Parts: sequence; C-alpha cells; structure tokens
Amino acid sequence: MSGSSDVSEGLNRTMEKDPDYTKCTLEELLDVQQRVDRQAYPARAAAVDREISRRGLEAGRETNPREAVPVRLGEPVLVKPGRASSFLGVVASLGVSLIGIVMLFKVIKEDDWYQILFLIVFCVIAVSGLFYSAYNAFARNRFSEHDVVSPQQEPDPFASALGYEGRAAEGRPTPVRRYPGSHCPYCGAAAPDTADFCPACGKDI
Repeated sequence: MSGSSDVSEGLNRTMEKDPDYTKCTLEELLDVQQRVDRQAYPARAAAVDREISRRGLEAGRETNPREAVPVRLGEPVLVKPGRASSFLGVVASLGVSLIGIVMLFKVIKEDDWYQILFLIVFCVIAVSGLFYSAYNAFARNRFSEHDVVSPQQEPDPFASALGYEGRAAEGRPTPVRRYPGSHCPYCGAAAPDTADFCPACGKDI
C-alpha cells in the first residue's frame, strides 16, 4: 500500500508542477494547445500560447534578408519601388533632363519666353524625377510607392460615399481555415481565425 501511495503522490506532484514548455517541440506545443483544458489550467494554456508566439517571432527574426519579411496583420504594409526599375528611371530622367537643358539654352537665345517657361518647368520635373529615382535606387530606406492598409485603419472615402464600404459580399461562401486555431501550424506564429495565410511564414493555413 505504501508503494502505491508513493506513486500517487509522485503523480500528483508532477501534475501540480508546471512543465517546461521551452523543451517541447513545436508539434508538441501545438498538440498541447489543442488538448489543454483552458478552464482548469489557464496558466498552462497561457504559457503554451506565449511559447508558440515567441518561437514564431524568433523565426521571423532569423528570416533570410533575401526572403519576405514577416508582417503582422493589422499593421500597414509599405510597397517600395524596385531598385532596378529605379536605376532605369535614373537613366531615363538623366537623358530627359539633358535634352531639356540643351533645348532651354537654345530657346534662351531666341528670346521666346513662352518656350523658356515651359522648358524650365519641364527641366524641374525631370530633375525631380532624377533625384527621386536615384534615392530609391541607392538609398537604404526607399520612399514608399503604395501604402497597403486595412479598411478599419483607413476606410476608402469614395467607397463610403457610394455606400460600398463595409457591405458584405453577397453570394460568397465564408472562407474556412485549413488548420483551425489561433496559431500557424508550420511556424507557430499567432494567426487570427480570419487569416488565410500565416502573417509570419506566409504559408496557406
């Protein structure tokens, strides 16, 4: 009897002691996240969620610089112009600027003020495009070409005026997640139920 009681006491101490989730694999953590009784063990459930989120963030930090950087849902996304296309813009703007300057000096000799004003504006626009393209081609932080935001962050005023903003799509089925849950099954990053793709690794979930 004493042996069985010792075993029972050992099991009770094991159950009472919080496990070290940092030693678990991601697959084990995801399995625990699905099976844990969140009402009976809220602290353990929270610890599992934190560990999965931490590993997802670390995976994002270790992403190769040449690969896509993970983006968290709800944050604005900046679309930058490509460096190669910006360099081509430098070449084109430089050629247009030189042509405009040569024509401006030629028109100045003819004393035609209408053409002079036109070519001055033309050269200013061309030189501005030259500096813009050169900055995007060689600078570390380029200008953003587009800002991708959610309708909750910045609603479309034109669509709102037409009454389209916030109107649900008619006749479209509600998308179903392949892997239900609040985290990505591949990298463990937090992913809302409405997300079709993981915001960290980009895989279809």
